[in-house]
Amino acid sequence: MLTRSIEDNELMKGRIIGLLEYFLAFFIILNSNTIWNYVYLKNTTTIITIVVLYLLVIVKFKDILLKRENFKRFIYLLLFISAYNIIFIMLNDVNRIQFIIEFVVILIGLIAYNVGLINKGEGSKLLIKISNIVVILAGISILCYLIFTVFKIIPPSSQMFYLWGGAREIPNYYNIYYVTQPITIHGMRFIRNTGIFTEAPMYAFMLTISVMCELFVRKNIKKVNLAILIVTIFSTFSTTGILVSGVLIFCRAVMAINESKYKKVMRYVLIPILFICIAGIGGYFLKAKIHQGADNKKASFSVRMDDFRVGFKAWEDNMIIGHGYDQFNYVQQYMNLKLRGTDIGGSSGLMALLPEGGLYLLSMYIIPMLLAIGYGIKKKESKYIIISLALLVLITVTKIQYRYIILYFLSIGWCYLLSRGEKKQINNKI
Repeated sequence: MLTRSIEDNELMKGRIIGLLEYFLAFFIILNSNTIWNYVYLKNTTTIITIVVLYLLVIVKFKDILLKRENFKRFIYLLLFISAYNIIFIMLNDVNRIQFIIEFVVILIGLIAYNVGLINKGEGSKLLIKISNIVVILAGISILCYLIFTVFKIIPPSSQMFYLWGGAREIPNYYNIYYVTQPITIHGMRFIRNTGIFTEAPMYAFMLTISVMCELFVRKNIKKVNLAILIVTIFSTFSTTGILVSGVLIFCRAVMAINESKYKKVMRYVLIPILFICIAGIGGYFLKAKIHQGADNKKASFSVRMDDFRVGFKAWEDNMIIGHGYDQFNYVQQYMNLKLRGTDIGGSSGLMALLPEGGLYLLSMYIIPMLLAIGYGIKKKESKYIIISLALLVLITVTKIQYRYIILYFLSIGWCYLLSRGEKKQINNKI
C-alpha cells in the first residue's frame, strides 16, 4: 500500500509538472510578439511566466540538487551572470527594472530549471512542449487562413487598431486570427498568414524554431507536424522562414543520408535533387524580395537593408556599452522617414542589440552560442552547430532579441558549462 501511494504521488507530481511546463511554454510563445500579448495581456504575461517558472524551480529543487558538482557550477554561474549584469546596469542606466526582470529573474530561473532537467536526463522537455503548441497554432491558423482569407467564407468580427512600427487597423476574426500584412510578389498581391502574431516575420520565427525542434530535437520526426509547419511557413510568405527552414531540412537530410547504409548512392542522387529544389524555391522568394525592394523603397527588403545601415551608425557612437537597454528611439533618429514612412520599428535583432547594449550585452548572446558550437565540435555532433548558427541568423534578421524564447535558448547555452563530461544528458538537452 505504501509503495502504491508513493507511486501515485509521483504520478500526480509528474502531471502537475507537465501542466506547469505547458503553461510556461504557452506564455513563452505569447511573449514572442503575439497580438494577444501586445494588445491584451502586456505585463500579465511577464507575471505569469515568472510565477510558473519559479513554481517549477521549487517543485524540481530536489532535481537541481541531485548532482552536487552541477549545483556548485550553477552557483558560480549565477554569481557570474548577476555580477556581469549589475555592471551593465551601472554603466547602461536605462530601463533597469525591465533588464533585471529579463536578464536576472527570468534568465537565471530558466538556467535553474534546465539544471534540474539535465540532472534527470530530460533536457528537451520544454522545447518539445513549445513545438507541440506551435504546431497546434499553425494548424488553426491554416484553417483560418483558408476560411477567412482565401475563400472569405466568414467576414471579420471587428476591426482592431494597434501600434506596431506605426499605426495599423486590421481585420480581427474572433481573436483567433488576424490579418496584419499584405505582400506583393511579381505584381501579384497576397495576404500573409500571421495567425495571432503581430506580423509575418514574427510568426515565421516561431514556426522555424518549431521546425528546428522537429528535425533536431524530437527523437522521432513527426511527419504530420513537419508538414503542417512547412505549409504554414509558406503561407506567411516569409523569405527568412522559407530559406532557413529549407536549409534546416537540407542539413537534416544530409545527416540522415550519412547514417544510411545506402549513403554512397543517396549522396549523388537525393542530395543534388533536394539542393536544387530548396535553392530554386528559396531563390524565387529571395529574388522577389529584392525586386520588390528595387521597385518600392518602403518594401520589406529596402527597410531591412536600411535597418543595418542605421543600426551600425548608432552602434558606432557607443560600441562598448550602448545607448540604453531597449531604447530603440536612438536608432530611429538615424532613419530616413521619407524612405520608410511609418515603418520605423526595426527588423533586425542584432542591429537593435548592438546600439542598445553594445558589445557588452552582445557577449551574453555570443558566449552561450560559442559554448554550444564548441560542444558540437568536441563531440562531433553537428546538430548543436546547426541550431546555434540558425539562431544567430534568426536573431540577426528578426527583432526578437529580448523575447523569452531567446532567453530560454541562452539558458540552454549557459548550461553547457554545468554538464561537462555528461554526454548522455547533454545529448538530451537539445
